[in-house]
Amino acid sequence: MIWWALFSLSVMLNILFVWYVRNMVIRFNFLGENLDNFVTEIQDYQGHLKRIGEMDIYVGDQTIVGLMKHTKDIEEFIVEYQNVFLLEEKEEHEEEKA
Repeated sequence: MIWWALFSLSVMLNILFVWYVRNMVIRFNFLGENLDNFVTEIQDYQGHLKRIGEMDIYVGDQTIVGLMKHTKDIEEFIVEYQNVFLLEEKEEHEEEKA
C-alpha cells in the first residue's frame, strides 16, 4: 500500500517536472529567436545616433557622444547574451563542418 502511494507521488512529481521543463524550454526558445530582432533594432538605433552625431550642429556634443558610447555598450552586452542563446546553433555548424 505504501509503495503505491510513493509510486503515485513519484509519477505526479515527474509529470509536474516535465511540464515545468517544457514551459521553460518554450520561453527560452522564444527569447533566443527574438534576440536577433532586438540586436538589429539596437544597431539601427546606434546608426541613427551616429548620423545625428555627424550633423554639423551636433559635432562634438558630449550628450550625443555619451549616448553613442552607451548604445555601443548595450549592443555588446546583448551580443554576449545572443552568443549564449545561439550556442546550440554554433555547435551544430561546427559538427556539420567536421
